Amino acid sequence: RLAAELQGKLDKNLVQPSRRLETEERVAQLKRTVAAPRDVMNPFRTHPKLDMFVGSSSPHPLLEYGCTVCHRGQDRATEFGRAGHTPMSPRMENRWKQAKSTLIPGPWDYQKRQWGYEVNPFLDTPMYPRQNWEAGCLKCHATQMEVTGGEKINKATHIVELYGCHACHKIDNWRFSELRKPGPNLDGIAEKTTPEWAFRWISAPSRFRSTTRMPSFFYQRNMTGPAVPQHERIRNIKYQDAEIHSIVTYLFAKSTHRQWNAPAGGDPARGKALVESVGCMGCHIAQETVKDEASGAMRLAKRDDFPLERHYGFNLTGTGTKTHAGWIYNWVKNPKAYYRNAPMPSLRLSDSEASDVTAYLLTLQKPQYLQQPIRPPDPQSVRELAKGYLVNTMSDADAEAKLRAMPLQGQLEYLGQRSIEKYGCYSCHDIKGFEGLKPIGTELTIEGSKTLHLFDFGFAHQYKHEDGKVEHINHTVPSWIYNKLRSPRVYDDERTKPYNDKLRMPNFYLSEQEAQLISNVVLGLTKEKVTANRMAANNPRQRQLEEGRKLISQHNCRGCHVVNRNGRAIAALISDTNFLPPDLSPEGHRAQSPWLFNFLKDPTVMKIRPWLPVRMPTFQFTDQEAAVLVTGFAAEGSQAPFDTLRQIRPAAANVAIGQQVFQMLRCQQCHSVTPVSPDNPPVPNVADTQSLAPNLTLSKIRLRHEWIADWIRRPDEYIPGTRMPTNFPRDPETGGFKSPLAGAIDTPQFASYKASLRPYFASDEALRNTMADAVALTDFLRDYIWSIGINEMRSAGETGFEAPLMPVPHPDVNTPPATPTQTGRAETPPRRAAAAPAGR
Repeated sequence: RLAAELQGKLDKNLVQPSRRLETEERVAQLKRTVAAPRDVMNPFRTHPKLDMFVGSSSPHPLLEYGCTVCHRGQDRATEFGRAGHTPMSPRMENRWKQAKSTLIPGPWDYQKRQWGYEVNPFLDTPMYPRQNWEAGCLKCHATQMEVTGGEKINKATHIVELYGCHACHKIDNWRFSELRKPGPNLDGIAEKTTPEWAFRWISAPSRFRSTTRMPSFFYQRNMTGPAVPQHERIRNIKYQDAEIHSIVTYLFAKSTHRQWNAPAGGDPARGKALVESVGCMGCHIAQETVKDEASGAMRLAKRDDFPLERHYGFNLTGTGTKTHAGWIYNWVKNPKAYYRNAPMPSLRLSDSEASDVTAYLLTLQKPQYLQQPIRPPDPQSVRELAKGYLVNTMSDADAEAKLRAMPLQGQLEYLGQRSIEKYGCYSCHDIKGFEGLKPIGTELTIEGSKTLHLFDFGFAHQYKHEDGKVEHINHTVPSWIYNKLRSPRVYDDERTKPYNDKLRMPNFYLSEQEAQLISNVVLGLTKEKVTANRMAANNPRQRQLEEGRKLISQHNCRGCHVVNRNGRAIAALISDTNFLPPDLSPEGHRAQSPWLFNFLKDPTVMKIRPWLPVRMPTFQFTDQEAAVLVTGFAAEGSQAPFDTLRQIRPAAANVAIGQQVFQMLRCQQCHSVTPVSPDNPPVPNVADTQSLAPNLTLSKIRLRHEWIADWIRRPDEYIPGTRMPTNFPRDPETGGFKSPLAGAIDTPQFASYKASLRPYFASDEALRNTMADAVALTDFLRDYIWSIGINEMRSAGETGFEAPLMPVPHPDVNTPPATPTQTGRAETPPRRAAAAPAGR
């Protein structure tokens, strides 16, 4: 990785000339090491990613941080066996415990040697096993959304957020606090679906959608598995049936019953095209099977088959079986009309578009799902379970009398209320009557600091997972957590417990990778207190940045956009990169705060890229939420939030020179400079994908003044791979920028431009010097672009403009010559263009 990064900097001339030879030698050395890593013996290998960890110039220099702050263990140990290592598998543990040393000639002097490993039962902080090394990041980075260079821990924390672990388990730190519930509001479930569908769904969610994030609570291994005696299994099935029926009965009895009017018609083909083009696929999946890479055969899709961002919304398969046309139509038109905190935004579909989408989603049927038989509730089981709750607050006789007075419907509703409390459904779903209840699960705030004796292994040593893999359980905390996540009821396998005392954590059917990643988070949640000056993101600017990133994560902006160099899950579905949503990595440098605030509140205020079929959704942000995003972006770009830049007035000479440079570089081939209403700009010719670029008359109200020139000089450094050409490449000798117009001004093809420009310069030599000055030219371009911009944009939420939008008239190029300045700020003294140093 480091070799590739350094080589990329060499190729782009981003390395200082004085260090170029040294860097080339370093790259060659790294490539030799990569080619033959086993030639370097373990004691003499360097720590991976020295630029990030333990290197003297890294954020965690060894002399200040040491090793155990990240890895834990016994810091004063001088032998492997006493350092507090934790094996990652039984095989590794057996190898460490071998007493015999075997000499094997080769690059490794000893392939097997006496490790002297022994478990120290008195060490409360053993080292993390190899697969959990990034768990140590959370201690200092709990106040950040992401850790630079921590790919695994970043994905792990996003999984915990998306899957809703924080909803059932309290995690008292900034990263996992004040997050939305992962499940939908159930107050109107009767308006959306049927009790029959709900029963089948609760019974086994993954049977309806293999990629679902909804876990399975019922018919798990400690209720119906092979280790459960036959007579107990039969009773448990009846009890589980009764609890599911009771939950469904309660939810439908308490549901609202609003009427949703169905659309008049709709074209499924047009609806499918809309779903696949306007941006739905940034958050949703619409497939049930994928092609297996190993065998080439089709198989059921798994969550790991898709980017994490595309699990933000549910898999669309089976939607027509789950609900009806009226609900779909009104939901896609305005999700927040169904419930106020709906995470789905509005794509501003017209009535006909919403009808088409509804018609398409109704074709996504699973008729065989509704053919699965439903066992009716066993009245005796309902009665026994309900009585089990009643006797906690009244005598046996009173409980019997109360039940005799209740019809079966009443018993089911009562049992449903208690079952929702038992399984903690309210933790993930808003359910009327359960507001304010505490999370159902164990608090995880310091789970990683719990000592081994506090974990109950239930005499289990290995088991067969539901996917057929045999998993081993080491007697270590990381192993206990991993297997608890992989199969949450496994520690009941060797235990005999009453029905209501059995483990009840639901099964997400996590893959091995998902379980390992979440294990990193749980292990990293420790009781150690890091001093404020060592905590990451501990200054006001960084706090603003992180608050903005948290809101970005909660609204899944990375489903469509690249943010902080990551994201854009929708890219895999768009073959032509010219039609991808924009990269927001430079947004903090790029966008003016007033414009960004209005655009976030109401994306219809300006159509920047009218050729894109993907629509920026309307999230209905509050003023506070929009302000958090704006200040977050500004903090990331180290810019002042809510600036006012539109009063800048470039000098007339600057504008005139910039206009000529603009034409000489043929910028108008891609960018339009024709003043148009930002609300409804003409759609360019999408067939000519190489000429798709934003209209520059929108720049003054959208872009930061200084950013324009910086972007023109180094677009590929802001957004690697951008279509914007690098017209001013860096000079490998000086590291500065080179002008493409150096020497060109004296050629015949530029004679007319020279004649137009000559009056603005004291001499031909001054003109030539300026044409060779990349910084001066980009500043002139900036001033010209700024001068043609419109002055106003309508406010968010308004239906029209308060006044016609007119471009700011730029000075006539025939204005008498004046000495050009490099800024529009009046207080800055003028500078002669001829004095600009070349190669700046």
